Amino acid sequence: MATPADHAATLESLRPVALARLVEIRGSLDHALARVTEAEAREHFDAVLRHTQAYVATWDWRLHRSFLQSYIALRAGDGMSSDDVIHVLVAVGDVVIDLVRNQLGGKPIVHELVVALAKVNAHTVRGVIDLVAEELERRRAQRDQLLRGGAP
Repeated sequence: MATPADHAATLESLRPVALARLVEIRGSLDHALARVTEAEAREHFDAVLRHTQAYVATWDWRLHRSFLQSYIALRAGDGMSSDDVIHVLVAVGDVVIDLVRNQLGGKPIVHELVVALAKVNAHTVRGVIDLVAEELERRRAQRDQLLRGGAP
C-alpha cells in the first residue's frame, strides 16, 4: 500500500504532463485563463497542482481550506462565482485523474491515487460550499444588525 508521500511523489512526476494538458485546454476550463498567456496560465495551474500535491501528502484540512479561501477571493477578482470555482478546481482534478490512469496504466498505485484525488475533489466541493455558507451567514447577520439600527 502506497503512502501519502508516495502519492505526492507520483503527482510530482506527472506535474509537467498535467501542466501541459491544462494549459492546452484552459479555454474549456476557465474563461479568464483563456485570455492570458500560456506562461500565466501555467503559473496559475502550477499553483493548483502544487497545492493538490501538498494536500494529498498531508491531508491538512486547514491548509486546504485556506487555499480554497484564497482561491475564491482571487478568482472573484476575475468575475468568477463560487460555482465557477468549483467547476475549475474539480475539472483540474479530473484531468489529473485521467492522466494518472493513462500515464501509469496498470501500476499498483493507480487505484489508490485515483481514490485520493477523488477525495480531494470531494473535499474541495465541500470546502467551497462551507465557505460560501459561512459568508452568507455573516452577511445575513450583518443585514439583521443593520435592520435593527445597529452599526455593522
